[in-house]
Amino acid sequence: MNEEKLKLVLWDRFGKKSEHWIELGANLREALMSIGANPYEKKFVQLNCKGMGICGTCKVLVCEGDIDWEKRSCQIQCFQDMEIRLK
Repeated sequence: MNEEKLKLVLWDRFGKKSEHWIELGANLREALMSIGANPYEKKFVQLNCKGMGICGTCKVLVCEGDIDWEKRSCQIQCFQDMEIRLK
C-alpha cells in the first residue's frame, strides 16, 4: 500500500525551519502533535478544547506566498504541501 505524503515546512516560535512529511488528508493539529510541534503555548498546553474547534488556542500562520493566514490548526485538513509558522 502506497500512502501519499505531503511536505510540511514548519517554522517554530524561535524562527527555526524544519521539513516533515505528513499523510495526505491529515488533520494539521494532529500532524503537528505527532512530530512534536505543539501548536499550544503557555497555559494553553493544558487548557484547550483538544481539537474540538471551539477555543482558538491552536492557531497557526499558514504561509501562502507573501500572505500569512491565521487559522485554527484543528480545522485544517492537509491536501497540499504547506508552510506553517507557530504563533
